[in-house]
Amino acid sequence: MEDLAAEAGSNNFAIGDRNITNFSKVYGLVQCTADISSGSCNRCLVGAISEIPSCCDGKIGGRVIKPSCNFRYELYPFFESTVTPSPPPPLSSPTPPSSTNAPVPNANRNNSSKLTISIVVPLVVAVLFSIAFGFFCFGRKRTQRKKYDYVDDETPVTAESLQFNFSTISAATDKFSEANKLGEGGFGSVYKGTLPDGRDIAVKRLSKYSGQGDLEFKNEVSA
Repeated sequence: MEDLAAEAGSNNFAIGDRNITNFSKVYGLVQCTADISSGSCNRCLVGAISEIPSCCDGKIGGRVIKPSCNFRYELYPFFESTVTPSPPPPLSSPTPPSSTNAPVPNANRNNSSKLTISIVVPLVVAVLFSIAFGFFCFGRKRTQRKKYDYVDDETPVTAESLQFNFSTISAATDKFSEANKLGEGGFGSVYKGTLPDGRDIAVKRLSKYSGQGDLEFKNEVSA
């Protein structure tokens, strides 16, 4: 990893692998943000790599992410190689191309697909969980609002339960507009209104000359 940090140079990026045994390799990637110099990139990577014993001891792979740089190493190829393969020899050449330099696109594609799936699937699950949780909370709030804001069908309606403050009634009838007037009786006019929750109501506004009191009003509502 320190060799890759030194190779990052002006590109602020490097990948490579190193043999562990005759049958296994370790693959590494280092990268810095484009807004820092190569020297700052190297210092950032060296500092991040020094944290390997504290973050990744005993693990077969690891990753450290800093604000300006990050690195990762695994025991399997997790990146696409940018090395351009050598052109094939001319037909007249009797020497076949070396098998050690042959690219392995299938393996790289498989590893890339595994990496993509490992990132996308948890992200999709998290988004679906957030949506389901939002619907649950919204439905619960609506249920609670209906529970406390509306009169249950089995609850007996009394005259007191049908009385509202004047500002609510005025807004529901559009300030007792003539367009909402349903009729007029001996004690005053009756208007059609709509409460904020969508319920339609009939509002009786007593005239200033009416002699009807609270008792007469309650009797009329009960009837």
